[in-house]
Amino acid sequence: MESNDPQELLITIIESISDGIYIHGKAGETITYNTRFADMFKISRELIPSKNSQEILDLIADQLEESISFLNWANNFQTNPIADIFTIKFVDGKIFECYSAPVSKENLLDGRVWTFEDITKLTRTEETAKLYLDLMSHDIRNRLQGIVMSVEILNIMIEDPESIPTIVDIEDNVTRCAILI
Repeated sequence: MESNDPQELLITIIESISDGIYIHGKAGETITYNTRFADMFKISRELIPSKNSQEILDLIADQLEESISFLNWANNFQTNPIADIFTIKFVDGKIFECYSAPVSKENLLDGRVWTFEDITKLTRTEETAKLYLDLMSHDIRNRLQGIVMSVEILNIMIEDPESIPTIVDIEDNVTRCAILI
């Protein structure tokens, strides 16, 4: 980084971040954003500077499954000095995590920063892993049921008192396995 200009340095840093970033001032005016933000929401880079924060949020909401929920959440923060995270789902299937935090100077609210991370692959991977675990649990429960039935048959057929503790032990272990899954 050859430039000593803090503004240029800040823009370079913001552009190097993998998340989409949008920052607006207290009056809703666009302060800055990165290319990733424009690309993530398919908003023309030339259009963003001319829009206020509400218009930008409306452009985002138009692409979401639950636009009203997002706008209610987002509008709650426009004048509040709190940070929060919200998961947004797009009509095309993408999933982003949205983080919004106040930009303040000397405890005065000067605007907000919004970051957007594409968590689509992570979410899909988690869903796939959960489905796999559910299927495995179901399969194991079915196999345990077969063992339980076999133990019940053994209880009926075996009259040897010395075998009863072993059968009870098998029943206990099957029960513990069933509880685990």
